[in-house]
Amino acid sequence: MRLMIAELRKNKGLSQQELATVMGVAHQTVSKWETNVTFPDITLLPQLAQYFDVSVDELLEAGTRDYWSGRLKYLKSTRDFLWNKDYLQFLIEKVWKINDPINVLDCGWRSRCMCRG
Repeated sequence: MRLMIAELRKNKGLSQQELATVMGVAHQTVSKWETNVTFPDITLLPQLAQYFDVSVDELLEAGTRDYWSGRLKYLKSTRDFLWNKDYLQFLIEKVWKINDPINVLDCGWRSRCMCRG
């Protein structure tokens, strides 16, 4: 996880000391946040987000388009390695240890349920 605090602070033209004063912490604490040595207390995340006028997701870089497009490319390129028929067979036989036929209740996206045997 990467915090966007340094970028947001610089865009606002603030020093670490000025941000520290607003947040009620030491300027060394802000430095540690910006270098990912430590993370802000979870209770400070909404205050930081509000101060910079961003969402908490954006503050954590999880809300940015670049973050998700990178993850999406990775998932698309690796999904065949992570989920395929061999893996499903492994789950059924070795993990779930299902040897006999079972009834499955399929409640799909069409708001109807069908019992399959």
